[in-house]
Amino acid sequence: LLYFLQSYGQSYSNWSKLQTLWWIVVTLLGLEIVSRSVFVIGKLSARRISNRGKHLDKLETTDIFFISVNKLSTIFFSYQWLRLMRQKSYFIWKLNELNFLNSFVACVSMFIF
Repeated sequence: LLYFLQSYGQSYSNWSKLQTLWWIVVTLLGLEIVSRSVFVIGKLSARRISNRGKHLDKLETTDIFFISVNKLSTIFFSYQWLRLMRQKSYFIWKLNELNFLNSFVACVSMFIF
């Protein structure tokens, strides 16, 4: 990700169609990896969690529509998030400026608070 951002500069409005397509593909691929891993982890812990409510063995058209809209909104959100990170000076992009406090502690704090 850092290589992609540094090699293509800070101006996202100048991205070519191929770069934009690349961003969409990478984002969707990441969502699929997360989806598959959650499915595998869910199968491992399925015996411990009882089913409540209606179980969906087959997704209906409405379900697929909402999943697709969620994936599409994730692409737009991640693009805007990346753009904000690139524009603000308080985000660190150089590895020599990275330390324990501004990486690990910041990440853990984000999930706690």
